[in-house]
Amino acid sequence: MSLYDRLVKLKNKLGKTALRFPRTNEEKLTRKKWDRVTTILMRRYDYDIDSALDEYRRQEEITATRRF
Repeated sequence: MSLYDRLVKLKNKLGKTALRFPRTNEEKLTRKKWDRVTTILMRRYDYDIDSALDEYRRQEEITATRRF
């Protein structure tokens, strides 16, 4: 199994338990690992970068409409 396959498998596994706003130390560690694996996949393999950029743009639109 290649490094890419292992990273994708780990990202999917961590993605099931990683919370957006973690509270406990264990949740924070899980979120930190998920962020790290996702960053490696995006920078090294351009994995899912289009959907991440779309999500970022959507968040910008949502915050822009709430600022009035």
